[in-house]
Amino acid sequence: MTESFFMILFLVIPLILFPFGWVLVLKRLQKKAKMLKVLDIELGESIAVSKWGSAVINGVSFQNSIQISEFELGYIFETKKIFGQTKIWLPKLDLNLGEIQPKKYVKPKSRKVSSGQHEVVVISGLCEFFEALDLS
Repeated sequence: MTESFFMILFLVIPLILFPFGWVLVLKRLQKKAKMLKVLDIELGESIAVSKWGSAVINGVSFQNSIQISEFELGYIFETKKIFGQTKIWLPKLDLNLGEIQPKKYVKPKSRKVSSGQHEVVVISGLCEFFEALDLS
């Protein structure tokens, strides 16, 4: 009886603790990336939405879990629902686009996009989303 009790306990405790650990890690990463659940800003009309892709937002790497929405006044970078569906806003008025860094060996094509306090490095597919823009 006690052996089966400890075996069940050994299996159940990680199942209970995992969601709490997941939430703690997400909150820490969201804070470091300066991402918010709700943006209280004027967006303008929606223009385009990218496919899901990879980006490094304020030093935090998001692999295949970022989608960019273009609006009249700027861009929203949003994470997938499982990662908290948090967002950052980069206004077009203050947008700085870096040079496209070509693919080199194992390093994918990338481009730095920054605005105010936010710095985003878009990678591969998301890099192509910004290729059509000529804001420089």
